[in-house]
Amino acid sequence: MTVLAAQPDPFDVRRARQATGLLAEFNDVGVLAPSDVHVAQRLAALAGESDEAVMLAVALAVRAPRVANVYVDLANVRETAAVESDETVDLSTLPWPSSTIWVKRVAASGLVTVGEADDAESRPLRLLGSWLYLDRYWREEREIAADLLARSAQRSEDVQIDILSDGSSLCWMSRRWPPDRRYRSSR
Repeated sequence: MTVLAAQPDPFDVRRARQATGLLAEFNDVGVLAPSDVHVAQRLAALAGESDEAVMLAVALAVRAPRVANVYVDLANVRETAAVESDETVDLSTLPWPSSTIWVKRVAASGLVTVGEADDAESRPLRLLGSWLYLDRYWREEREIAADLLARSAQRSEDVQIDILSDGSSLCWMSRRWPPDRRYRSSR
């Protein structure tokens, strides 16, 4: 009986067919989705970027919001990355760039603004230390932080701090919403 080696399906929707190099390797195992690869390729083409390590960093930054993060930490992504499938994949076998060299290469890219200066030329990515953001998410994070700081500096006239601090608000809450004995725990 002849056993055929498992070849990736070239028409699988999870594969970016035009991906090459690092982007193809990381896409083939499921770390990157086709959308991550396509955005990285397009940005690289627009900026004239040819460094595969930079394109991988861009694709991982694009992937970050999809997996509930606002940035990718290039220093430890090799330990925190996961595949989006049920298959077990050893990600340590992937050709991860050296983190210190990788950060330097990304910082030198025309796609990236380095540091927190707002007056810098607008570019699609922002690098803070080893954290690589899509610039849009970095700006939104800063706006939210500024709003929270502004709100925390205001004293609300409607909040009665003395009532909250003496615990009497708990009595008011129990009168307003009496405990439902049907759902009382047996502890």
